[in-house]
Amino acid sequence: MSAERTWTIRDARPEDGRPVRRFVFDILNEYHVAADPDDSDADVMAFGAAADGVVQLVAEVDGEPIGSAILTPYSDTEIKLSKLFLKPEFRSIGLGSEMLARSEAVAKERGYQRISLGTRALYVEAVRLYERRGWTRGPDLPPPGPDRYYYRDL
Repeated sequence: MSAERTWTIRDARPEDGRPVRRFVFDILNEYHVAADPDDSDADVMAFGAAADGVVQLVAEVDGEPIGSAILTPYSDTEIKLSKLFLKPEFRSIGLGSEMLARSEAVAKERGYQRISLGTRALYVEAVRLYERRGWTRGPDLPPPGPDRYYYRDL
């Protein structure tokens, strides 16, 4: 990424839904993971639409959404992070770390004591990111779907 291109992380807007869904499903396909819009990917199907307590973040470059994160309340004390995805050409430049830090900050600001997520071991870059940022690996999750559980106490 050239020095003159900078990114912005902001709250999602309704018009972000379609481009975010497009790159999320492209990324799932990149890893040979079948999209499941009725279950594990229902959160991205609603991307851009306001939902009670749900926070949707977008990373953008030159006005184009290139990254996403969704925070969904799980309990009074825990919020779940999902769809922390970046288009391939924007990985390994610090943006994923910044998106994760912003997600943690939002969770803390909203009074949650823990942020957690389910991911797949095959998302090697994501697993490295969580472990580098000090997230704790919990017990593995049963198939099908995500096989790894990570959390961070805030």
